[in-house]
Amino acid sequence: MKRSFIFAAIFALIFSSAALAGVQDFEKFSIDVPANWTAQENAGTVIITKNDNTAQLSIAVSETGGNSLKDIAEAFAQEFSKNFTDITTPE
Repeated sequence: MKRSFIFAAIFALIFSSAALAGVQDFEKFSIDVPANWTAQENAGTVIITKNDNTAQLSIAVSETGGNSLKDIAEAFAQEFSKNFTDITTPE
């Protein structure tokens, strides 16, 4: 319940100015998809894409396996950062 509320609050902030096209049901949750956006589910992940391809949001819901959210977030950040290098701006 708490995760659903947090997700709903974040989604509402992101799309607060957008008109809603309607509720779409997926395997693990339902979501109001804004007008001019499309949503599809692929291998348990819901991908919501703005029709002009300028923005995209991916949502995956999974069990924690007994791990704390802090540990999961740290592991995700560590794994995610492997794909990026530091970027500096020229002076």
